Amino acid sequence: MGCGLILRALNKRVVYDSHEDVPKDVAQKRYIPRFLRRPAAFVVRHISRMCTSFFDATVIAVPAIADGVRGKKVVIRNYPVVDDLLRIASPPWSSRSRAAIYAGSITESLGLREMIAAMSSPELPADARLTLVGAFADAALLARVRAEPNWSRVELAGWKEGAALWETIADAKVGLVVHHPTPTYIEGMPTKLFEYMALGLPVVASDFPGWPEIVRSIGCGLLVDPLDAKAIGQAISYLLRHPAKAREMGENGRAAVIHKFNWRREELKLLSLYANLSTKSENGLRSAAGSGH
Repeated sequence: MGCGLILRALNKRVVYDSHEDVPKDVAQKRYIPRFLRRPAAFVVRHISRMCTSFFDATVIAVPAIADGVRGKKVVIRNYPVVDDLLRIASPPWSSRSRAAIYAGSITESLGLREMIAAMSSPELPADARLTLVGAFADAALLARVRAEPNWSRVELAGWKEGAALWETIADAKVGLVVHHPTPTYIEGMPTKLFEYMALGLPVVASDFPGWPEIVRSIGCGLLVDPLDAKAIGQAISYLLRHPAKAREMGENGRAAVIHKFNWRREELKLLSLYANLSTKSENGLRSAAGSGH
């Protein structure tokens, strides 16, 4: 943000990209003493409003961030680039070797403990496993969860990228997006959700405001309380025991990504913003030249 102000002072066009509600995020930081969190969030919000008022535009990923932004703001959804994902051929449902999968940063706030605990559900098939793809943000956390009784039903697949990542996800039957109800996750829309959908996986996702408009209305998965391991386990069990319904949900999600939830549509809005700012710059230069300045 500071660099943006410097560039603006040099009369450059500045577009600021804001993907998170930083003030609300600050209010949740555990390393900040509790009595300082609200004052710190208040200061950060006002600094954000002041700075963005000087920028030519601010790109926000979700409308909820708009309160901390002044001046021109444009909502550009953080939908994934899905061309490579759509080229991945998902194995037939019956031959997929993985049950439930989570891919991404592995932390407690992203539902790690609840996902592991969900694997104790008596309704799950005996051979069902949870696959974790990614890296643990905290080595101590890995040591702690390894000691949990359900760890025997977890496969730690490690960090993967590109085709190896997509093929691993496509080999699963259920995609998990059970983020905890923090302000950042409640108001955001994780890219991972759309990646699962693009690869034809039905999803089990947090029941946050706004998410039903995608998951429930499209019919691409089930919504649960992300802090309720039992509910997560029951949702996974339902999808594994109802393969026809799960396949239908996976197909619904994939179709929705192809036709709507992809970066190509958002890219056009972003390019239009840049083109409009460029046109204003050119017109400004012509006006200055015409006035003799």
